[in-house]
Amino acid sequence: MTVGRIIEGDACVAEGAAWLAAREPRFERALAQTGP
Repeated sequence: MTVGRIIEGDACVAEGAAWLAAREPRFERALAQTGP
């Protein structure tokens, strides 16, 4: 059973971080300070 997508590289991590930042203000602030 596969759940979700397989992370294949930095672009996948950045995409996931952007998705989470759009939905969670605390993560958005943290991402702005640290990057994906």
